[in-house]
Parts: sequence; C-alpha cells; structure tokens
Amino acid sequence: MPVDRRSALPVLPVDRTLEFLVRGYAFGQHGFDAVGRDAFTTRLIGRRVIFARGSGWVRFFYEGDRFTRDRAMPRSVKHSLQDEGSVQTLTGGEHRNRKALFIDVLDASARLDLDCHVAEAWQKEWAAASGNRVSLLELAGRALTAGVCT
Repeated sequence: MPVDRRSALPVLPVDRTLEFLVRGYAFGQHGFDAVGRDAFTTRLIGRRVIFARGSGWVRFFYEGDRFTRDRAMPRSVKHSLQDEGSVQTLTGGEHRNRKALFIDVLDASARLDLDCHVAEAWQKEWAAASGNRVSLLELAGRALTAGVCT
C-alpha cells in the first residue's frame, strides 16, 4: 500500500470520485478496511482528501484550533442546514462555550433521560394524532421539541 509523503497516511491510489458516488457513506468504511487503519488519503475530483475516524482524529481536528470553520461551508448549504450562529459555524471560545451547552446530554444517564423524554413525547403526539391525517414532519418536530425541552 503506498504511503503519502506529507501525511504518512496510506493512499488509496487513483481518483476515487466514481467509487465515492456509488458507495456513498460506505466509501469511508471500505477505505478503512482496505488500508487497515483509521485514516487514509485519496483523490476526489482530482483533489487530495483525507478520510479519518476515531476519537484520536476527532481530538486532532477539534482541539488546538488547528482549523477554522470560517467559509468551510457554502452560505446556501449553511442556511439550509443550520444557519448563522449555530455551534458548527462558531470558532474559538464562542464554539467551546456553545458546545459545552450540548455536551451535558452526552453522558449515559443524560442520554437515557433524553431518550425517555423523547419516547414519551412521541407516544403523546402519536396518541393525539390517532385516526387523523398528520404531517409526520410536524409531528416529529413537536415530539422532539417537547422531549428535549422537558
């Protein structure tokens, strides 16, 4: 398996754009399996890209302010997915402070509480809609909001 001189990561040779389009999310898993590591480099649309997974890589990317989120996402995508000021668009201290608000729900007991609240809210919404024609999107929005805000 060839190794990239700049990153010392294994390389999946040749441009893999078509394979990426065909495999979708499974492309990464296939690459990790092929190289036997949690990171590799290849080319998509002629550009060198790195695929990485695991807690070590998460720390590498998100700790130490190595990268900026500024202009990382086109405005049209940003507005359709999250909008200005969401935690993913913030940097430095602003990002860390906003992220801390969300981290509390990641411990096991908080996740279990959240799961229970959301499940209960789903049951209430489903029962209230029973026999009526409903928009699943609206029902889901109400249930998730109620579950999270409990």
